[in-house]
Amino acid sequence: MAKSLKSFWSACEKLASAAVMKQWEKTIPDQDVLAASRKLLVPTDQPAIQYPCTNEHWCMCSHEVVTHKDGTMVAICTCDDGECDVIPVTKDDLIVYEMDFSKILSGVARAAGLIRVEPIAVDIHEPVHFANLDAGGNMIPAYFAMVGCSCLDREKLLGLLIGSYDPFILFTLSPFDFHINSPSPQYRDSRLMLCLADQFTTDGDRIAVSPALGQAVGDFAKRVQGYVKAQQVQAAHCDCVFEASSDYHIIVLRGQRLPPLSDLQADVVRILDAASGNGQPEMSYDAISCAVADMHAEEIGFEPPSKMSQVFRSGDKRGDVVLCTKPGYYRLNI
Repeated sequence: MAKSLKSFWSACEKLASAAVMKQWEKTIPDQDVLAASRKLLVPTDQPAIQYPCTNEHWCMCSHEVVTHKDGTMVAICTCDDGECDVIPVTKDDLIVYEMDFSKILSGVARAAGLIRVEPIAVDIHEPVHFANLDAGGNMIPAYFAMVGCSCLDREKLLGLLIGSYDPFILFTLSPFDFHINSPSPQYRDSRLMLCLADQFTTDGDRIAVSPALGQAVGDFAKRVQGYVKAQQVQAAHCDCVFEASSDYHIIVLRGQRLPPLSDLQADVVRILDAASGNGQPEMSYDAISCAVADMHAEEIGFEPPSKMSQVFRSGDKRGDVVLCTKPGYYRLNI
């Protein structure tokens, strides 16, 4: 009967991907899963300097490894009371086994129909780009991140998740849901989150990857092709209706050149154009005002106007470039 490898993936995050075999054994109690897990581990060259407590009444701390003059080694308790017996250890006991990232991620790429990035260099502190998905000629990056590991740099993960609307796939060891309160559908349409704990099983002799993995990635590839085409159409439409000089003072809107914009008006249009390019064209005036203030942060005493009507006043032809979508919210009129 096939068994899930969820306890292995949980152990990988709990142990930050590397530990002596005794710790793997303590963290993965099922012997069948442990046997399969050994196939996904690889020994490292650096021996451990700490060892888990193996006494009958074990403590919670890791024991410090001490080498005696005669070459024998023991692991000594570092708890405040220090009541644990010393634990004799050997060099083999101190071998650190880590996740075989190359084997694991290569297997994931193969099962998902991805093109592996060579070489696969994993840093557990940040999301790792390990493969690409060919979605109709568009290369979509696939990342791996240990989201349940305390050592992961959350800022780098957040940068991946919301840094742009570019499509990507993110593989994690444990379930990971990320919700963004945004009126734009791009975040939903351009991301695929997949949990490896749901995909791997073992029957004792081999490790299998669920066919659902390839199906999910194939469905995403079709969705991404539609998303990319829609973005290209939108970009072409914007190019024909809106043209701006490098300083945003000169605007051509639907073939008509507007009167030259003031510095402040150009700042607002620049901000809205950048937002449109990032896939979220609508902005509140509060957000626009903050962005304008940031642009003039070094100017002593600068205060942006309190409302948009003070930037583009009634009757000003230049105001045609900005559209009010609802009270307090604006976008380029394209």
